Amino acid sequence: KGKKVTYNKPIQDWYQAAGEATFTDGVIGGWTYSDNRWQGFLSDIDVTIDLETVQQISYIGGTFMQLIGPGVFMPAQVVVSVSLDGEEYIELKRIDNEVVRNDEVTFETFGWEGQVEARYIRYQAVRSDFGGFLFVDEVLVR
Repeated sequence: KGKKVTYNKPIQDWYQAAGEATFTDGVIGGWTYSDNRWQGFLSDIDVTIDLETVQQISYIGGTFMQLIGPGVFMPAQVVVSVSLDGEEYIELKRIDNEVVRNDEVTFETFGWEGQVEARYIRYQAVRSDFGGFLFVDEVLVR
């Protein structure tokens, strides 16, 4: 909670929520992306979280929203990686996701579970062929 987040791709100006603090503030977003808890991207997502020290990690996951009316879609792919030094990363999991258009508000968490030591976490999400926004809330690390 409260760790520094570096954005390797730009966040959309209109949907920054609380800025860098949003990914690690411990506050979960609600049913609407305008509640100032969700961050919106018109590009792929690529963030790095610095845990400040090497730590034992058992879970890394981010929750996404889909609401197709305003063009908010699930990611087509999520990649979770870790590093001890911030230079060389080890990919822990690559999740391919078939994005399906439906009229429901949908929430889905994409993550990894296991055991690893790391200081840096890289969380990436790729937009689907539908384009639109990617909206992600908290990236939880345990």
